[in-house]
Amino acid sequence: MQPSNQKEECYVLQVLTGQEQEVVNKLRTAGFEVCAPLQWEAIRNGDHWRDSLRTVMPGYVFVFAELDVGRYYTLTNTQGVIGILKRGDTPMPLTCDELIRCQWLLRQDVLEPTVVQSIPGEDDKREYKLIAWPLMGICHELVRVHPRHRRVTVRIPMAGSSHEVTLSAKFI
Repeated sequence: MQPSNQKEECYVLQVLTGQEQEVVNKLRTAGFEVCAPLQWEAIRNGDHWRDSLRTVMPGYVFVFAELDVGRYYTLTNTQGVIGILKRGDTPMPLTCDELIRCQWLLRQDVLEPTVVQSIPGEDDKREYKLIAWPLMGICHELVRVHPRHRRVTVRIPMAGSSHEVTLSAKFI
């Protein structure tokens, strides 16, 4: 999803966790360009794995809008919205740099899984190399690898601070 108007900026709404898609639907109905990307995640249930659709950044929804007082109140008064990320008292859009780094997030509704190569290391420790992932080019730091849970956690910069995002992974 890209802004249709060059004056539109990307704002980040904080929403109640678990209600991201309901907020997206309500705001789309109200005429906003909105996204809350999803990913397929492998979930273990006993001996079986099943795939489940999950929000990539729980508690956050991205909105492209030219923000005026009326639109601000429409956004913040939508059921499920806690608030809009601000700097002081002013709503803070993503900077151009952050927006460029977040194109992976805004271009697709459902993200592809991260592909991780497991490499035997010294002293029976394994090393991991990211082969392909939705955050290519913006991932500042690989925080944790969870091979048993088929997930990786990375740190990305967004809205002026670093956020940890856990992504579904395929290990090869």
